[in-house]
Amino acid sequence: MNKQGSSSTLTAPEEVESTRFKVGKSEMTGKRPTMEDRMVAYGRFRNNPESELYCIFDGHGGRAASDFAADNIYRIFSENLDSNLTPEESFIKTYQTISSQIAPWPFIGTTAASVYINENKVYVANVGDTRVVLGKIVDNKIITERLTFDHRPVEDSERERIVKAGGTVLNGRVNGMLAVSRALGDSFLNPFVISEPHLQSFSITKDDKFLILACDGVWDLVSDEEAVQIISENPDPNKSSEILRDLAYRMGSTDNISVMVVKLNEY
Repeated sequence: MNKQGSSSTLTAPEEVESTRFKVGKSEMTGKRPTMEDRMVAYGRFRNNPESELYCIFDGHGGRAASDFAADNIYRIFSENLDSNLTPEESFIKTYQTISSQIAPWPFIGTTAASVYINENKVYVANVGDTRVVLGKIVDNKIITERLTFDHRPVEDSERERIVKAGGTVLNGRVNGMLAVSRALGDSFLNPFVISEPHLQSFSITKDDKFLILACDGVWDLVSDEEAVQIISENPDPNKSSEILRDLAYRMGSTDNISVMVVKLNEY
């Protein structure tokens, strides 16, 4: 597939390191024939040393959708922020825009999880089963908090929405075909698969130590608590992201595996 709307698609900006947070990224194709995941990590987002944008996309039907999302989210999200939308509104509109721009290719799609940090406020958005988990340490006790929602058709709320729209859930899949109920793209399953994200936000405190962004190649095998424990044992996010990636592979993951760890405070 060519870059959709090539005349309006700009080259993605360089991924500059954050001046505040250390970030580790690890990925592998694994047992899949091709890599369909993409990660982007923008420190100093919009030339602001106190702002970052971190995203992970897990494509299906090829990697065209995850490539398009990764290459364009910086620009589209920035445009929405410039339109005086709140970060939450900006994520909703950004996801809608990306989804509509790849809609002419009906059989491609991607999950998405995005983290926007501005000063000490964190905004999280996701569609599909790509997950963001927060690791906290309070009085030497490790606490795990999931910030995203797994949009799968087997979830009661998602099944009800799909059926109400005239669709079905067969063998855990939307109309028997797709294992996630929200995504960017997949226009052949419109209106059953939608791009409206789950949203979450919080303010960073000294207890908040790190964020884990990872695709289902990790979460299908490793629990949130196990992942947080692993990351907490190594203060280097590059090394800990590799350890988590390799564990998922050793446990039998048959999917692409992508992990990003954002270190918010020392631990």
